Amino acid sequence: MPLGKSAEALADTLKNSDGNVRAAKTGEHGWQGGAVTRVRKGYIFAAYSGGSLGDDLKVSLSRSDFIIQ
Repeated sequence: MPLGKSAEALADTLKNSDGNVRAAKTGEHGWQGGAVTRVRKGYIFAAYSGGSLGDDLKVSLSRSDFIIQ
């Protein structure tokens, strides 16, 4: 999924992408590699694509944790 589409999906729901959070829009294919983390002044969005669907989300969550530290 292009970066714009992944960012749009994460921002629309403010939930980790699991491919089933909302109805897919044109150009979306149920990608599962995005993570949303709430922080004091807003949200951190982390997205990765390149592995299996479950692995993509794990990488995104670990990068989000890294950013917070």
